Amino acid sequence: MVVKALELVEADKAFTSQERILVKPNYINASHPSTGNTTDARVVEGTVKFLKERGLGNIAIGEGSGLSDTKRAYRVASVDEVAKRWKSGPDRLG
Repeated sequence: MVVKALELVEADKAFTSQERILVKPNYINASHPSTGNTTDARVVEGTVKFLKERGLGNIAIGEGSGLSDTKRAYRVASVDEVAKRWKSGPDRLG
């Protein structure tokens, strides 16, 4: 669904292949995304997938949790796994 939405608005045209792109989810705390307080990892993964598949490879996932340890929030939401799968972390996280 995320990929389709980004295709419809031609989001890839907003960037050049030389630009560094920050995918910035919301992890104000370490709540599981099912609570509605944080971004679901599927949204992050869909966004990264969309960009990478269009040759936009300099992507980092970044957030600074306000009320929790950021790396813990990433683990709870499984964004650490997304970053590893798409080579946008874990060294690129944070």
